[in-house]
Amino acid sequence: MKHIVLLLALVLMGMGCLSSAETPASDTINSATLPVNAQPMASSTETPRPIEEPIPSEPPTSPPQDLPATPVAPPQTGCTEEAKMCEDGTVVVRTGPNCEFEACQDTPIRACTDDQQFCADDSVRPRNFETCEWLDCPEEVTVSISVTAKNWEFVPAQIEVEKGNTVELSITSIDVDHSFALPAFGINTKLSPNQTSVVTFTADKTGSFPFSCKVFCGEGHKGMNGVLIVK
Repeated sequence: MKHIVLLLALVLMGMGCLSSAETPASDTINSATLPVNAQPMASSTETPRPIEEPIPSEPPTSPPQDLPATPVAPPQTGCTEEAKMCEDGTVVVRTGPNCEFEACQDTPIRACTDDQQFCADDSVRPRNFETCEWLDCPEEVTVSISVTAKNWEFVPAQIEVEKGNTVELSITSIDVDHSFALPAFGINTKLSPNQTSVVTFTADKTGSFPFSCKVFCGEGHKGMNGVLIVK
């Protein structure tokens, strides 16, 4: 009986050794044998990949719109001349539905660059400013006037001439010493008794110009004066 019990114990011990040899020594799971979706999760120390933002798309552009065509005037017919020349040398063309010419411009005044010219009486020589041509000076006119000086007046006391006239005054004193002073024209001439003095000047400006006696000739001396009127 003891031999049977010992035999059973040996059999059981052999089965136990066999069972432990078949069992893996380590409980580690081979990750290579796992399916893809069962792979172990990455460690939290790994750097996360940046998230790529979507690139915005450009808004669609509208197709270019066609501009309206510029209207073209219909060609004129029946015009036998294409242009004409105006008096000032400019050229104008036909226009309008009836082929009429454009209007010529007024003739402009030309810019005359020449200096002034003077006539014999020192007046400015007239000029045509459209053609820049010099015109003839007015004919020289000499006006001869006789004047008497006496106590205490000039006769005539008023002398009238036209602008541009050459004035010739023959002045005679019939009593005492006098003078004839016309400051506006630079004249101051002494008049001796019973003698005639002639003064000549050009009336080149208009207006009223007084003349007087500048030599004391008595109690009425201050009232011995007159006036030259140039028109």
